[in-house]
Amino acid sequence: MAATKWQAHTVRGFVSILGSKGGQKIESSKNAAGERMVKILVAARWSSSDPKEIPV
Repeated sequence: MAATKWQAHTVRGFVSILGSKGGQKIESSKNAAGERMVKILVAARWSSSDPKEIPV
């Protein structure tokens, strides 16, 4: 969120749309500190096969 200066609910909404309408695979979990972490699983043709973690 710091990179975009978006609020948490805006980021969650955008990620939700990526999953539902964009066809991206999304994994969500909480880390030890209780912060929500989102992984957007991207097809290998666009980037490396490693998922990207985005704190929200």
